[in-house]
Amino acid sequence: MPPANTGLVNLKYELANAQNVVICIQDVNSRVLDEVASGCLDAGVNYACYDVSNLEAGWYIYSIQQEDGSMINKKFYDN
Repeated sequence: MPPANTGLVNLKYELANAQNVVICIQDVNSRVLDEVASGCLDAGVNYACYDVSNLEAGWYIYSIQQEDGSMINKKFYDN
């Protein structure tokens, strides 16, 4: 059972190099719902906090498009 919704989700990801990224929230149909952040981030583990209070319960994907062309996709559940 997923934890109760606090209204916020911490998105954790790791970058091999410092670079420009764009972080987006998508539904399970890959429709972009919101842009969480964009800009140059440091190498290593990074976090972005996102307010999910406006989302319906369900699965979502956060997508991190990196400057080098690679992409990180991770799922999270909002209840």
